[in-house]
Amino acid sequence: HPPKMANKTLALKFDRGAATMEDVCQIVNFARSIRDGEKVIIHSNKGLHRAPAATIAFLASLGMPWKEAVNSVFEHFPNCNPDNQLLRCADKLMNMKAARYSARCVDKRDARQARNKRIEARHAKRAKVSV
Repeated sequence: HPPKMANKTLALKFDRGAATMEDVCQIVNFARSIRDGEKVIIHSNKGLHRAPAATIAFLASLGMPWKEAVNSVFEHFPNCNPDNQLLRCADKLMNMKAARYSARCVDKRDARQARNKRIEARHAKRAKVSV
């Protein structure tokens, strides 16, 4: 059952392996069942691939522009890596050019991670010098 903080929960269980159009239809139907003010939790096993992709599809199916949905997910979960197969299925279903935006966001994520590593290395170097 859903946690007390949520009115509805979408648990993603892709036992068949890769996401399918049926899975995206499940996400869209779930989005359509949401009423104003309801809180939602979308989760998968680790929350790194399927849940972020499902959240992007969920937000887009509620009318949020695809790019804004992608940016919102990465803003809250910068280390996620949305499932490309699920995004491709969502793109086919909703015709929102998902592949272009998801690839760009993965590039941004990789650049952000490289930048963070450089900053950490700089801090570590400074810490050694000051000791």
